[in-house]
Amino acid sequence: MKIVRKIDSRNALYGRYMYQVKPGAIVGGASEPRKWCREKWGPPIQWVEHKISETSWQCWNEKNPRWTEVKRPGFSSPFIYIRDEADAVMFSLVWSDQ
Repeated sequence: MKIVRKIDSRNALYGRYMYQVKPGAIVGGASEPRKWCREKWGPPIQWVEHKISETSWQCWNEKNPRWTEVKRPGFSSPFIYIRDEADAVMFSLVWSDQ
């Protein structure tokens, strides 16, 4: 099962990050994968999303060059975003069988 998906212009982080770990794709939650990302790529600077209309969200923060996490209202775990294909492939290889 693919656990990482490529994002498009509908996502607020499009242009800064290319991939998102699918919410709920990793059994047991995102705690261990986030820990792994911190160990591999350093700490993220968390993004904050605010709803600006019924269908639009606005994000802001200084970006971590390799990955970040976004806390979204209504979701218990932050979403993980990965900047480039090589890192997304590495993440998938490590976490696909978890």
